[in-house]
Amino acid sequence: MEHIEKLVTIFLNASDFVAFIWGPIKLALMIATTWTDAVRQLIDAYEEIAEALGNLAFFHNLIQSQDHLKLVLEDYFSDILRFHRCVLDVFSRPEYKRVFKWAWGSFRREVKPILESLKCKQALLSDDKLQSHAILKEVQDSDQYAKDHFSNLQTSLEDIRSTLASEQLQSKTLQVQEMKSYLESRLDVSKSRTDLQLESRDPIVEDSGSWIFTNPIFKCWDEGKSSEGRVLFLNGSPGSGKSTLAKTIIRHKKQNQASKPPGRSFLAYFFFKHDATDRRTARSMLQHIIMQLVNEDGTIMRLAYEMLSTNEVTELADLKELASDCFTARPNATLVLDGLDEAMGNEQEISIKWCLDKLLPAAASCGCHLKLLICGQRDGRLDCVLSPYPQIRLDLVDAHQKDIEQFTKEQAANIGARFRLARQEEENLASKVASASQGMFLYARVVLDNLAAMDSKRDFKDELESDAFPKDLDQAYDRIAQRVLKNNRPSRDTSVKRILGWIVCAARPLRWREIQSRFCIDAEKQICDIENVRLDSCKRICSSFVDVTDCELFPRTESEQIVTMVHETATQ
Repeated sequence: MEHIEKLVTIFLNASDFVAFIWGPIKLALMIATTWTDAVRQLIDAYEEIAEALGNLAFFHNLIQSQDHLKLVLEDYFSDILRFHRCVLDVFSRPEYKRVFKWAWGSFRREVKPILESLKCKQALLSDDKLQSHAILKEVQDSDQYAKDHFSNLQTSLEDIRSTLASEQLQSKTLQVQEMKSYLESRLDVSKSRTDLQLESRDPIVEDSGSWIFTNPIFKCWDEGKSSEGRVLFLNGSPGSGKSTLAKTIIRHKKQNQASKPPGRSFLAYFFFKHDATDRRTARSMLQHIIMQLVNEDGTIMRLAYEMLSTNEVTELADLKELASDCFTARPNATLVLDGLDEAMGNEQEISIKWCLDKLLPAAASCGCHLKLLICGQRDGRLDCVLSPYPQIRLDLVDAHQKDIEQFTKEQAANIGARFRLARQEEENLASKVASASQGMFLYARVVLDNLAAMDSKRDFKDELESDAFPKDLDQAYDRIAQRVLKNNRPSRDTSVKRILGWIVCAARPLRWREIQSRFCIDAEKQICDIENVRLDSCKRICSSFVDVTDCELFPRTESEQIVTMVHETATQ
């Protein structure tokens, strides 16, 4: 390395542009020289580059004298810079030796068209008459031939590059699709199911939660580089808006990540759900995390594919090891876990122990800056385990309460328009609900939805009376139940009970068309009566007990809407 650097220094003094080539070479060689296998394969790759550049020096004087020939030289430089971008992707990973086998395989596939492009240029420059022209420019016939040849050279190179890129893209796309399909099947997780976690936007103020990005505790966690502040516990009471805030943070980090150079950081997340079979265990958490990382990084995809395809049975310990290897393959990583208190049985303990006792130490040992955000209730277990770490309590954050106040003002304005309330009446309504919310977005939402559903202004005012007005979330649910179940006609009462029963008992979220089919199909009698279709929407029938979310594939299509309980507390 010392001898090479002394030689290169001479050229560095001659031209600043040499540094753009030498910098990546020096970094890659410095890292690779710590491992014999790596430096051998890297030097072999450089030998292929050298062979493809073998006859370029022969045309040095000719290229200097012809402006249009400098385009050929630019093309060479472009290929070499692309080559080094691939090199850096391999050797800039933390603990690159762990994933070198898979990263180098990806590297060879990426640089194959680059090397072929260089070899094609070499072949085009090897024409006998063209080389003669480089020696005897004064010969007229040779000069004319060379001009014609060079005029077509750039076009030929573009055609070759386009063909090679197209063939490589088709082959690579097919291979990637096959591996991803296998991994989705093996891990029982599809990309659409992974993305669905962020699809449902909560019906609150659009910029709600933006205060978190200026919160000192959050900023210390998000920007800090010390190992002490790598875990943050965001907690609050049921319905306080923890999941909504977690989604806000994830979307914000996704936007930041998209604006930065690719390949430097990972972001993964998982939302535990007590009423979803694929969202309440440590195993499902690991499967979702691995699949998210697979979709982000081709090297990780090949690593996961090889590890899983060679084992018939995948134990929990195997998934833990694979997730750790995947997560720590980039310099920076963030993991967001929401609703850990909703995990089944001892799955909460298994999940949190893996994060704190396995993943964090593994990241620290290989130079990966990992940050962990955990959102959940203070249930007596989670808060004890996370007590040594920084935390944000939503019920003590003034900015969070201001978000609730803003939400109640907007909803009170809608209610005021419906019942023609005076401005002061709207303000009193917003203040009354916000004060009683005690930091719970859900309480404010349920109460205001119930008030908005009143049939008359008299009913609305009666509901606001001090004796009837709910003091907590349980009483708010009772008021909805009384209005929806007890005060309705028998037909509507039956519909509500059946719908809520199916939603609560279902192993996964149901679509409205699936619920409608249960009304129409009688499996015992083997008949389908289409006249049993409910004419009103699910939200109109069940009111504030349910939420409906548009399907990603069929937006604004009522039959495809996903129906869920407004919150897990509504099922208790």
